[in-house]
Amino acid sequence: GNLFWISALVRDDHTHADFDSRNTSPDVLLVNDIDLENRPWEPISDSNTFFNGIFDGNGHTIDNYYYCTAFVPDDKRQFFGMFRYAQNAVIRNFTLKGKATLTFSDES
Repeated sequence: GNLFWISALVRDDHTHADFDSRNTSPDVLLVNDIDLENRPWEPISDSNTFFNGIFDGNGHTIDNYYYCTAFVPDDKRQFFGMFRYAQNAVIRNFTLKGKATLTFSDES
């Protein structure tokens, strides 16, 4: 749950997380392997926010990652993955295992 909480903290999403205010530059150090249990992942950061903190995986594995979204071919600002946007960030030293599913759609 902590990894989902960190994602919510950076995105300022209070739906399933309790915190005082958004933090786009947290320092994260994994101390264990993490199993995301194939729960749908919402990337760290969103279309309005850059992650600019430190995410150090400390050699651990994040397993059962699952991301599913619609992809519109003409939209040049779509990004997918563990982090949506990062700037001046340190992201290092972890293995990500799982799957990402992109559904192609034409909204024209």
